[in-house]
Amino acid sequence: MKHILISVTFLLLTIPAFGQTANSQPCTLKPSQAPSVRGVRLDMMADELFPLFSSSTEDSARIKQSLAAAEAYPNFGYAYIGLNLSDFANREQVAGIDYVSVGFFDRRVVSLTVQYERFPKGANWKNIDELIQRFSDAFHLPGPNEWVNEPGLGRKILRCNGFEVTVSHGEQAAIAFVNRDWQQTQKDRTAAFEEQRRRDFKP
Repeated sequence: MKHILISVTFLLLTIPAFGQTANSQPCTLKPSQAPSVRGVRLDMMADELFPLFSSSTEDSARIKQSLAAAEAYPNFGYAYIGLNLSDFANREQVAGIDYVSVGFFDRRVVSLTVQYERFPKGANWKNIDELIQRFSDAFHLPGPNEWVNEPGLGRKILRCNGFEVTVSHGEQAAIAFVNRDWQQTQKDRTAAFEEQRRRDFKP
């Protein structure tokens, strides 16, 4: 079943790490340098996402409609969209993945969450640092020692230059990339809209 969701609420995800390694150093990456996960990355534009889908899919059209609808009140540019993995042109590209969601602001990707298949189809990670090391090796991110544990949440977070990466483990691993530089712009647009409505009000 296809789900295209638009939400004002910005969903955040975070994740943990493991051991001292050669790539254990502060993260200085900018959003435009964030790694790509199966072809999706922070800062890419919506038009860059559409070629990932097969030519016959309806998702591209629905995403375009959702992005257009998000321009007005109350989202003012923000759209949160779940991608339909069955519509990817290359199904192998999303092998082992259960769910992908993308947050857009002004049609630019500002968040990406990837949930992998649950155990036993997927891996069961009892050590979050071990999982972080796998992500760090694959995406050239700093090693586990640079990630901060979030007590009670079962996840760790890596703060880079303008965005954050979070990882969670267990029977269903997940990784999320979040850039919040859009939030003040949305607040400003909301305030301007409210002020305009007050000016237009006629007793």
